[in-house]
Amino acid sequence: MKQILPICIENNLPTECWSYYRFAIIEAYPHLIPWTVQHYQHIFSGYGWEVFHGQNGAKYDQLTYYSDALITHGMYHEEVSSSDLIPFIREKINQGFYPLIECDYSLLLGKEPGHTHEVLVYGYDDENQLIFFPFLKNVKWKSKTAGYADFQRAFASFDHLSSNTIDLSLFRREYLYPVTLLSPRKEYHTEYSPFILFNDLRDIGFQAYQIYETYNTADDSICPAYYGYLGVYNALLIAAGRILVDEEFRRKYRYAENLNRLHVYRQRFGKNMRFLLFQFTIPYDDSWFILDNEIVQNLKCCVMLGLKYEQTGDLRHIPSIHDYMLEIFQKEQQFFNLLYEAVRKWIVIHY
Repeated sequence: MKQILPICIENNLPTECWSYYRFAIIEAYPHLIPWTVQHYQHIFSGYGWEVFHGQNGAKYDQLTYYSDALITHGMYHEEVSSSDLIPFIREKINQGFYPLIECDYSLLLGKEPGHTHEVLVYGYDDENQLIFFPFLKNVKWKSKTAGYADFQRAFASFDHLSSNTIDLSLFRREYLYPVTLLSPRKEYHTEYSPFILFNDLRDIGFQAYQIYETYNTADDSICPAYYGYLGVYNALLIAAGRILVDEEFRRKYRYAENLNRLHVYRQRFGKNMRFLLFQFTIPYDDSWFILDNEIVQNLKCCVMLGLKYEQTGDLRHIPSIHDYMLEIFQKEQQFFNLLYEAVRKWIVIHY
């Protein structure tokens, strides 16, 4: 028997694996896509100048945030024995659940063991003894298969984890349970709200020029944090300066990846804003979204420059990115102010 559940491999949120897996399911079901329009509307930069989706310095909670669109059920490792893993996967897939399973990812890639990661299973093939799952390669998600025996071995490697390894996984991971079952809700009632739209824009505007502080318990250090996508520009500009003067930061920091997270967010943000303005019949001018498209394309150029820097190690690309980002930020201010004022005026009139 062969069973493949719907999956959107190339979805609109490819930059965070824990978010990607949920969007891969949600965007595969047309009735759930409206959920994405007024969710995941914020990003921030916290410790280490890393950029993530979330609000007020916290990533979106993976157990509760999707509750209107997905059913989430967590299971402990001891509830699923490695010898019963494949029958368990087959049963859950047949019931419409997507198993999200923690395993030794390296073994699925034919590499030396030791890399813990979760895998979203969306299908199986008994005849060829294969499991289907999304796989990230060269910053692009693709469909991949693994043999039943290999997948079972990758899962079985966690039968005897040390407490230290488990402790580290609890600190680092965003999916929380060793085994999580995800299922799309059969019904979702779309309720777009102009007040949610206004609150989102108000928060972004208020936080744009604020600097917050986060405390890192690992080394007792204080790190600035920037909330909202406008604030993220400040973080990425500061990161450029640090790359030029701090060799250790330069070695560890993934500048192109964080630039791309802003770029991907802005693609969704502009698209959702235009849809919502149209949805609420809020007057706008097409020129606003010509500017929006220009911003997105400019950010893509920054990502490409960031990749060139990382590939060549040529620091001359960093000042170019910094100056380009300053120019883009000025355009962002113009675009954002147009949006905010249009929504604010409409709310006042229709209050």
